[in-house]
Formats: sequence, C-alpha cells, structure tokens
Amino acid sequence: MAKTVDVLNEDIIELVRKMTDGYGADVVFECTGVVSAVNTALSCLRARGRYVQVGIMHHEVPLDFNDIFFSKELTLLGHRTSRPSSWGKALRLLEAGKVELEALITKELPLTRWKEGFQMVRDKKAIKVILIL
Repeated sequence: MAKTVDVLNEDIIELVRKMTDGYGADVVFECTGVVSAVNTALSCLRARGRYVQVGIMHHEVPLDFNDIFFSKELTLLGHRTSRPSSWGKALRLLEAGKVELEALITKELPLTRWKEGFQMVRDKKAIKVILIL
C-alpha cells in the first residue's frame, strides 16, 4: 500500500505503526538525501526490514549500527537511480509529449545570476532553476 505523507504535519513513524498494526514497514526507500530522513526511515522499519537509500547524501550520516544489526537485523541497500539507458528512455518520453517540463521549472535566470539560482535551491525556494545564456 502506498501513501503520501506530509511529514511537516504528520508523524510518519506513528502513521506507519498504525498502518502496520505496530510491526513497521517491510521496505523503506529514502529518496530525499536529507540526513534527518534517514533515521526517520530506519525507525519506520519492522524487524528484518529493508532500507534502500536512493537520495544522494551530501553529508555524513551518524547511524546506530547496534540498532540496525542487533535489534532489528535490517538490510541496508544503496541504489543509484540513473543508468545510461535511462537517458534514452527519458528523451523518448519527452519526444512523445508525456512529460511536461515547464511544470518542473521554478525559475529562469540569466547565467550571470547562477549563484542566486543555486542559493534558491539550497534554501528550498526553488526546485529547478534554469540558467539561460
């Protein structure tokens, strides 16, 4: 069962416990690359659950390996989300008009304002900033 959760307004750990009668999730995919999300995701797992790291981490993540190995016996996996073949598939989807790129663009800036664009993404004020020559 899939469910979208607004983690700013809902306690995801408690929600997972309710949805699983207290057991926890079988598999968790962490896709944000946010350090705090890692421990939250690990807390959502049942004993012998599987954790898959998809989001790219830009910081070190402290982990309690005693909890991972002894208490829950979790399986940890890393997954690179993009392969060379993905680019061809993406281009075919674009050619077929199946992806609306404009909806993904938050802001367009001239290339000379690249620092501002990067800062907007870092500050979570934009998702995609297009730099134009």
